[in-house]
Amino acid sequence: MKLITENWKIKVASLILATFTWMYVRDLKLNTVNISVPITYESKPGNLTWKKDPPRYLKIKIRGRQEDLKFPTSSLRAIINLKNAKRGRNNYPVFFDENQLPEKISVSGSVRKIRLYFDLTIQKKVNVIATIQGQPAQGFVTGKITINPKVVTIEGAEADLKKISEISTELISIAKANKTIQKKVSFLPPKNVKVSSAKEADIRILIQTDSNAKQKIISNVNITLKNLDPKLKATLSQKSITIHIKGEPQELQQMSVSSFQAYINLESTTYNRKTRIILPTDTGENIPIQVKILSSNPSVEITEVSPEKVTVKFTLKKVLKPKPVKPDSPKDKPVVE
Repeated sequence: MKLITENWKIKVASLILATFTWMYVRDLKLNTVNISVPITYESKPGNLTWKKDPPRYLKIKIRGRQEDLKFPTSSLRAIINLKNAKRGRNNYPVFFDENQLPEKISVSGSVRKIRLYFDLTIQKKVNVIATIQGQPAQGFVTGKITINPKVVTIEGAEADLKKISEISTELISIAKANKTIQKKVSFLPPKNVKVSSAKEADIRILIQTDSNAKQKIISNVNITLKNLDPKLKATLSQKSITIHIKGEPQELQQMSVSSFQAYINLESTTYNRKTRIILPTDTGENIPIQVKILSSNPSVEITEVSPEKVTVKFTLKKVLKPKPVKPDSPKDKPVVE
């Protein structure tokens, strides 16, 4: 007993110093790293909206041995409960459960509260504006534009919606269009604003003939054949076409049958010598007719081709065999004296 009580103050001080020394040496072997943990926002009131985008991640400082710090962090989560959230800027406590970490890892530093900014959510009816780009084809103009729905309901922060009187759609191109365009497109609301009454707008843009443009009809333009198998013969259901054009009057006057080339491409049909079969079939239906303008008149444009397609019947060409040469008869032989 005397051994324990003798100079006890010195012994206690030595024990405390040894403990702190051990703890210091132990901490020298520990590393500290920063990790980013996704934040989950729970129970946000329906009448509030974000005035400013909230932070997505919480930075946490963790400590442990180097080998223990190598663990997956994708499942870690921090939580902010917004049940009692209010309009304006306020600090909200953030909770991180340390039990998510491995046993030998501890948190050495973390933000306890995060400042968030809310505004009241309101609804407002605004007009829909179709966003159109480009010009129709030569000789055509844009007519009536029909939008359905014309008006939609949007939701967002009260301060943001005060500045909005209309909402645009996705871009619709009418470049070189020669017929009416009808398309369903999405809305493009501003940031932090959503359209609650509809998902898409049905847009119809009337493309009509320019009343100031002149027209002309070119008839009897013969159809030529391209890439026809030399062993085959092709018979067309229609040998010529009619072409409708429009443009400047002085240029239309110069246009004639020779100003155009109409042709069909027959490269996909061949004759197989081994099987003696026309592939893929001996009748090609609805083969499109290609038309080119050979003259350089930039204002002239083809508006219609009739017919647009033809049917082609393929047959094998007849090969004429040479007549056999008959040997000379004795009567035909010349007499030599």
